[in-house]
Amino acid sequence: MNKSLILNRIKEHYNFKSDAEFARFLKISPQVLANWHRRNSFDYDVLYTRCEDIDPNWLFSGKEPMLKDRDTDFDNSSDSLIHKLEESREKLIEMDRAIQEEVDRLTKLIESFH
Repeated sequence: MNKSLILNRIKEHYNFKSDAEFARFLKISPQVLANWHRRNSFDYDVLYTRCEDIDPNWLFSGKEPMLKDRDTDFDNSSDSLIHKLEESREKLIEMDRAIQEEVDRLTKLIESFH
């Protein structure tokens, strides 16, 4: 896989006119970017972190699509939100049960004083 071509596609996608501009975006030095091209390598973490709309599978394989599917991201985030809401609901039910048990205990304690 030609990683230099991947770097060039990303640069083109973001409309950078120069490698120096692209390097600033990636928060690396132009020398590091030049080394990546020369060595046919790159730091996956840097690209993954800075290029949020680039599909990480494309970074590893070079196989299309290059961009994340926004509908899939929305579905995944929706699924994640639903999962978090279900977990919160379960925790609230547990808390409600514990509160009710404490109320019952205190009620019995108060009744024992009468």
